Amino acid sequence: MAAMVKSFTVLCTVVVFGILLTYYNLRANVPTQTENREFFSELQTRRNGKHSFNIVNAPRSSSRDYNTQDSYPTKGFVLAGDYWEQFSSASRNLQNLQCWAGKLGVKVLEPYSVNSILRSIIGPLGNRLRFSDLIDLEHWNKESVRMGRGEVVPWETFIKEASRDVILVQFKFTSGKTKTLPVKVKKNPSKFPSREIRYKEGCSPKLNNDIVSKAAGFKVIRKVCLNFEYGDALTMSEFDAMIYGPLNANKTTVYFREWRGLSDIGRITVKQAGCSNTGLQEHMPPSPRLMKHVHHYIAKYLHNGDFIAIIARIEKAKKGLDNREGSIEYCLTKTLEQWTQFSAKSNMSRTFLSIDMGKYGSRSFKQNTSVLQEFNDFFRGVYGNKWSIKEWERSFEDIGDTSDSGYVALLQKMIVTRAKCILFVGGGSFQKHALALYQTRVPEDNWCIRTVPVCTRNEQLTLTQT
Repeated sequence: MAAMVKSFTVLCTVVVFGILLTYYNLRANVPTQTENREFFSELQTRRNGKHSFNIVNAPRSSSRDYNTQDSYPTKGFVLAGDYWEQFSSASRNLQNLQCWAGKLGVKVLEPYSVNSILRSIIGPLGNRLRFSDLIDLEHWNKESVRMGRGEVVPWETFIKEASRDVILVQFKFTSGKTKTLPVKVKKNPSKFPSREIRYKEGCSPKLNNDIVSKAAGFKVIRKVCLNFEYGDALTMSEFDAMIYGPLNANKTTVYFREWRGLSDIGRITVKQAGCSNTGLQEHMPPSPRLMKHVHHYIAKYLHNGDFIAIIARIEKAKKGLDNREGSIEYCLTKTLEQWTQFSAKSNMSRTFLSIDMGKYGSRSFKQNTSVLQEFNDFFRGVYGNKWSIKEWERSFEDIGDTSDSGYVALLQKMIVTRAKCILFVGGGSFQKHALALYQTRVPEDNWCIRTVPVCTRNEQLTLTQT
């Protein structure tokens, strides 16, 4: 009996010891009251929108890492949601933004291209065409740095270096003539709002924080809206101060909703901005991908022989024709006449056509039934029954492996620069760039260039006839 009591006592002791040991182990891993308060406070903060939060991945230990702002890089960057206008002009606006970035000592996020429009987002680009798919970014940056402009960097660099503190900026532009200050205001400025108030007057930020919500850690800390309806320009220091306020440019990311470029006149008006858009065309070298497709096209469809190129910008021609006698039909008829004479004189049978009409035409050019019929007649005049317009359009898709109109337009332009002789119709920055590249590649004694005066705006394109 005594033995049984002794065994029972030992058993009870072991059980009690086991329970106590288990209790102390569990107690050691349970968060303290202070830790619980910290955790739920952070949880509430994240739910209120200051950080993204995924309950599945919610940390549970006191050694948790919330990936807070302190763990992020803090370098200054600038970017624009839209660079306005189409590719050639948008690229100049990009260089203009680089100029401002260079003065601040910050970098620019590489934009992407969709049908000749340059845009940027704070987020991965996926399958979008990058700017570097169109332009040799290494050469572009080399020239940019030489000119004192900020470097353009890809998303992969941006996400590693950029400050997560974001300033959202939008501008209000006049839809007509720039407003001027009344004479009575000039004589008595005290009766008119101050410059700072005037530039913010009637300009409410309509920017959604969702612009940056998809990228980890980015948060909007400041919104700015400036009204550029009045003609009196800001100084550069005033402009910088209105954008950044008390914040450090080198530790902030600035997102412009639309960037039209700084200039002494018009657009974003800043006195002595020093960011002129002149002299930039020669610094737009094509990407290796684009040049590979250029050589492939010339080999397949032009058989690597000499050819005449017609580069026609009918949208530009139409703007010039609106102010004098003539029509698009008359312009295209004169172009065919000039091309026929040109072909006979140069003794070349191959012709390449680049034109802003049809599927890959200008986005801003409204092509009604009448205009499309004139294009069809002109196309037949150049190519006869060699192929249809659809077959001609498909040839660029097959070579370029994309149906993006911006990429096809650049492919056409670069093919034009490989021609022996070029006939320019219409004018504009697109043709200016083609001309600059042609004249860089071909010795001056061998230049073979013509224009169609009746439909080429003299202020848009100046050529020495040969």
